[in-house]
Amino acid sequence: MKISNRFAKSTVGRAFLFLAALLLTGLALAPGLADANGGGLANTPWPMFQHDQRHTGQSPYLGAQTNAIRWIFDAGQIIRGSPVIGSDGTIYFSCWNGSRFYALNPDGSVKWLRNTAYGGVGAPAIGSDGTIYFSDYGQMKAFNPDGSTKWTLNANGIRSSPVIADDGTIYAGANLAPDGGRLYAIRDNGSSGSVKWFYHTDGHINYSAPAIGNGGTIYIGTYDTDLYAITDNITNGVLKWRFNTGGLINSSPSIGSDGTIYVGSDDGALYAITDNVTNAVKKWHFGTGWSITSSPAIGSDGTIYVGCSAAAGFLYTLFAMNPDGSLKWAYDTGSDAETCSPAIGSDGTIYIGNGFGGRVWAISDNGTSGNLKWSYLTGDWVIGSPAIGSDGTVYIGSYDAKLYAFSSRPIITSANPSSGYQGTTLSNVIITGQNFTGATAVSFGAGITVNTFNVDGATQITANITIAADATPGTRDITVTIAEGPGTKINAFTVIQKGQNVYVNGATGNDSYDGLAAAWDSTHGPKKTIAGGIAAVTDNGTVNVAAGTYHEHGLHLSQTMNLVGAGALTTIIDGGANGNVLEVSSAPNQRNTISGFTIRNGAPAGPDPGG
Repeated sequence: MKISNRFAKSTVGRAFLFLAALLLTGLALAPGLADANGGGLANTPWPMFQHDQRHTGQSPYLGAQTNAIRWIFDAGQIIRGSPVIGSDGTIYFSCWNGSRFYALNPDGSVKWLRNTAYGGVGAPAIGSDGTIYFSDYGQMKAFNPDGSTKWTLNANGIRSSPVIADDGTIYAGANLAPDGGRLYAIRDNGSSGSVKWFYHTDGHINYSAPAIGNGGTIYIGTYDTDLYAITDNITNGVLKWRFNTGGLINSSPSIGSDGTIYVGSDDGALYAITDNVTNAVKKWHFGTGWSITSSPAIGSDGTIYVGCSAAAGFLYTLFAMNPDGSLKWAYDTGSDAETCSPAIGSDGTIYIGNGFGGRVWAISDNGTSGNLKWSYLTGDWVIGSPAIGSDGTVYIGSYDAKLYAFSSRPIITSANPSSGYQGTTLSNVIITGQNFTGATAVSFGAGITVNTFNVDGATQITANITIAADATPGTRDITVTIAEGPGTKINAFTVIQKGQNVYVNGATGNDSYDGLAAAWDSTHGPKKTIAGGIAAVTDNGTVNVAAGTYHEHGLHLSQTMNLVGAGALTTIIDGGANGNVLEVSSAPNQRNTISGFTIRNGAPAGPDPGG
């Protein structure tokens, strides 16, 4: 029984997943990313739907090897679209049944939140200058990286994920049902957006996102069952050809490096099509028995993966080296994934959601079979597609209103102690976090040597470190490395400058001096009073007091320091019977040494005796 509204919840029957993979031997990917300084699509870890202009879905980074959760962000509204990732790791995504557009920091905290008109079902796209473009049900919105609105353009019916050409033109599809659809070409003029041209299609464009192939040809599927090939002639869009698939097209086309276009159809087939300039030629089609809304992804060896619904519920892999696109392997995930499009890590792992089943799957391609690497059950449907960050984190949204971040790399939470002085050795620095098992290296940054470390378990490492005497004071990043790669916490440890020697000389000093040198000028030279020396010294430093009698009282040591006189017979602190002469804080971690003084003439001041 075919469900007419495949995106509404239904209790009818059970839906299944196919993931089809077709092998195009000897092909290398050409992602089609423009130079970040020359316009076009941004060169970021995941700048648009399915990663690139060709919709290959292929990442150059190793994705999560386990289902370890880095964090889960509650967006408060259903997430149906797919996230994208900026150059600094910011994750951008929209909510479907509301009006929220989020920018999250890599740690899952909110960077900014903007309200939109309706929300969306697609993914944003990031331009080379960092502008984020988003189809908002009849409007194209452009946000600056800081979240401010760059411009908003009314474009009737626009809704699909945009793609950005090398010249900066933004293409997106529109649903004008019952009056067909449009492919929009939009120009970013800086402070405003304008429609460059639009091409009217006979069928409305629902979810199919345009892809850009060789020579800049734009391919997009429509509800009139045709795949369109359109060229941009600056002032208008010109039809090259239309190819009929026999069913509605929700699938977004993907393009191999040889120009072959792959697209799924509601007639239950995955099509491989050759662009012969003036017409399209079918290379082959593979029938699955149920609709294919998922957009194909292309592996580094040319294997094509696509999710679809079918009564048999398998993940299929097909060989494109044969004219008929023969089957490579099939993997059954047990639920529907007709709208879920795969992402592929650098090791070939395929990441995909299984729709109504609510799971995220990681499946390895072993040549003759697809093997489960891991899966994770979310709280509701998983309709959108994953994105892979440069640190290997896999991001995907769910109908449970949450964005999930999976990472098998180390996640560092804290270090204790989180600071140390120059020239010291700390024997037990406890690093806490996740995914530490099998750690091969630990680093605290410049000027700090990790003498030894022990992996106490998946969540703790104990390290012995030495901070060089000349280590530059300031913060350091801690990095833990495992086989899958490193994990880093920024500014996790601080090198503290070891206290300098401060000098006090009652005969020649001046409290306007800095106290750092025995010889002086208008700035440098000894302090005149012990109080001045105590105020000037840094934590863990020493106040050196020259011989003499110092008439002072109420001296208070509130940090770790040494107070050293020239000798008990020659260096005298006379309190003048004015209360406590010297007080030491009772802070548990404070250490003080007081030597070389005679302290006299103190008087009781409250319950504590003078000294």
